[in-house]
Amino acid sequence: PQQQQQQQQQWQQHQQGSQVRAAASSQVQGTSVKPGQETYMVFSRTQDADEVITKTLAGDYVEQGMNHGRKYYKKTLLPTSDPVDVYLYYWDARDGAPFEGWWFGNKLGGTQVWSHVVSKGMVPPAAGWKIPWDGQVRPSLAVELKGKAKPAVATAAAAAPAVDLKNSKAFTDAGAAHEAAKTAIVEAKTTAGDMTSPEAIEAAEKLLTPQVSNLMESLKKLLEVQKITSGEGAKQLAQLSVTLRTTQNQVNGELMKLRAGKTRCAANAKTKAADEHDLAVLRELLPEATQKTNAAEDAVEKAAITSEMIQTSGDDMEEVRLAVTQTEQSAQEAQKALGEAKIHVNAKIASCRRFTSEKAKQQAV
Repeated sequence: PQQQQQQQQQWQQHQQGSQVRAAASSQVQGTSVKPGQETYMVFSRTQDADEVITKTLAGDYVEQGMNHGRKYYKKTLLPTSDPVDVYLYYWDARDGAPFEGWWFGNKLGGTQVWSHVVSKGMVPPAAGWKIPWDGQVRPSLAVELKGKAKPAVATAAAAAPAVDLKNSKAFTDAGAAHEAAKTAIVEAKTTAGDMTSPEAIEAAEKLLTPQVSNLMESLKKLLEVQKITSGEGAKQLAQLSVTLRTTQNQVNGELMKLRAGKTRCAANAKTKAADEHDLAVLRELLPEATQKTNAAEDAVEKAAITSEMIQTSGDDMEEVRLAVTQTEQSAQEAQKALGEAKIHVNAKIASCRRFTSEKAKQQAV
């Protein structure tokens, strides 16, 4: 944050000083080309030509005069272009080192600027321009002298011979990588099937994983060739790059599906193992619990039968006394059986609560 505040303060100081100097600058009259005047072309080497700032900067710049010991240039306005004045000029270090270099702005030393490159060169640099002016370098933006031999600082793309894409190994390898990846996607889908077999998913993943690095390597090599290629060849390379990125996204998408399927299979296997374990434990618990419960039920039923003997004994007091004794004994035995059954069942219920298998839990209930 401190560095950003310092940069903003420097920029404000630069604006204040440049506004005074810009007011004293001579007014530019027209952009028609006169004999001996230099013209620079500004364009994008990639598919970002329709991006707002790039579109604003792209065009021909005609020499207008001198500023801070360097020639400066103004963009030629076309009938179809936006009516925005754009200048290409050099600014020295009078406002601080961060503001030294070549600029694209709406006027000499103006407050509205689009791009900047740090350079003390006598001519506009061919590359290295930052968009926005304090942002990252935009490698695609190029500045080239029009109608004359390229200066010594021209980019490799301007000085290099045309690349024959048909004989370019990077181009042919990229096409082969694309086809191999598309084939691998089809084979992986067939191999994985319904995503229920971990072994099949593993085999499908092995088919696709190498394609990721192959496509990345092909894209890297294409970018290197694209840097030294212009015109129709550059367009073809850009189109192939887009195709490779699309295929790469498809491969990554299929790999994500396979990994999700692998996770599901692992979860299903874990659930199955838990079901088998808990159901086996439940099968061991049930017989004894059932036996205890049945014994308690039998004891209760016996107590109920002996209690009925009291009512059927009539006036025979001895028989009544015997029936009462048997009933009390049966009731005690039933109470004991019920207590044992309750303790046993509660213990087994506690064991069942530790089950991880929902199926076993439901059966236990």
